[in-house]
Amino acid sequence: MIKSVSLLLSAVCVSGMLVMPAASQEARACALEDGKMVCAKDTKDTQAIFAAMANPASLAYFEDLRRAQLVTIRRDKREAFRRSLERNHRAMRTHARRQERKYRRGKLSAEEYQAVRNSYNQGIMTYRSAFNLYRETIWFDTRSPTQ
Repeated sequence: MIKSVSLLLSAVCVSGMLVMPAASQEARACALEDGKMVCAKDTKDTQAIFAAMANPASLAYFEDLRRAQLVTIRRDKREAFRRSLERNHRAMRTHARRQERKYRRGKLSAEEYQAVRNSYNQGIMTYRSAFNLYRETIWFDTRSPTQ
């Protein structure tokens, strides 16, 4: 928790966007970039998105943002955030289903599948935390979309 708070305090707000330092981006955790939830460089890489959503640093990041009330993004960016959140959630579910099929066919052991299930549950917690951030009114600043 202390590490995530120190990362959050070292973040810089640039033109309404919260930019995290480079060290936190190497940790493969989801972040808020240009009003969107970014979990992997390639939006088709379901395994990388799954790992990023399951990373405890992602959960701490969105919880800290919600508690600190640091997000001030124009209203028109809110829908882009929701769409990116849902896209990452779908990718995470796709990867989890693939792993479940492998388990049913005997290509994954019970221990490996249990680890996937635990990671999926952690990812769902991150998803819910990010969705709670989406619902918060702190998103809205008073500037119009043209400013």
